[in-house]
Amino acid sequence: MKSIVLIKQVLEAPSITGEPGGEGQVGSDSQRVTNAYDHFAIEEGLRTREKHGGDVTAVTLGPDSAVEVLRESLAMGVNNAVHLKDPAFDDLDAPAVARVLAAAVRKIGDVDLVFTGKLTIDTNTALTGPMVASHLGVTLLTEVFRVDEIDLEGRTITVERLLEGGLEIVKAKLPALIAITKDINEPRYASLLGIRKAAKAPVTVWGAADLDVEAHSATRVVAKHLPPARPAGEVFQGEPDELVDRMVEKLAEGKFI
Repeated sequence: MKSIVLIKQVLEAPSITGEPGGEGQVGSDSQRVTNAYDHFAIEEGLRTREKHGGDVTAVTLGPDSAVEVLRESLAMGVNNAVHLKDPAFDDLDAPAVARVLAAAVRKIGDVDLVFTGKLTIDTNTALTGPMVASHLGVTLLTEVFRVDEIDLEGRTITVERLLEGGLEIVKAKLPALIAITKDINEPRYASLLGIRKAAKAPVTVWGAADLDVEAHSATRVVAKHLPPARPAGEVFQGEPDELVDRMVEKLAEGKFI
């Protein structure tokens, strides 16, 4: 069985700093780490391999520093690592990233399952995974909380999806892309031996020419602004009955009641 895990390097605590009402800058003093949800996706890929055999390949798109998340996944136990790196891949929006990732999956070939985190903590769009599935023409399963069964002979997978009102059990066809929620498992820690091996393990690097893909963003961020400062609130003092009357009066003035 062949599985791919799509992972991303993100800022550990992304934030926008600046003066209220003015232009903002994304904080750059945060440590760069593997996206939190991707740890669960890696672990699920490894557990699937342990149960059904095969191999797991971690794929990431990003600058030179992004190789660190691939090294971490190798230390956890994935078989192979692919780094998608090219000046043409800088500052891509989600649709463009999805096209590049889908091209990499097709190049790897004969993939049964693609695992992703449900979203990345830097953009919070939850768009890339579903768009990769669309480009590949495979089954899309989001908000997956548990993988119940994989039938390789019947080419089906049964999962539980965590919805607002409860759980939904879905049986679908393989190949499939699975967007993983947290708490589906407990990601393992990399062993010291795994870390040493990962430091020397080869990482495949593919650029735009290798993937035969054009990456053009349809959107771009033109500015970031912080909301204006909130006006100071009013403080009422007095006896409880007086305060209740004053509060009701204030709510009425604001047309809240």
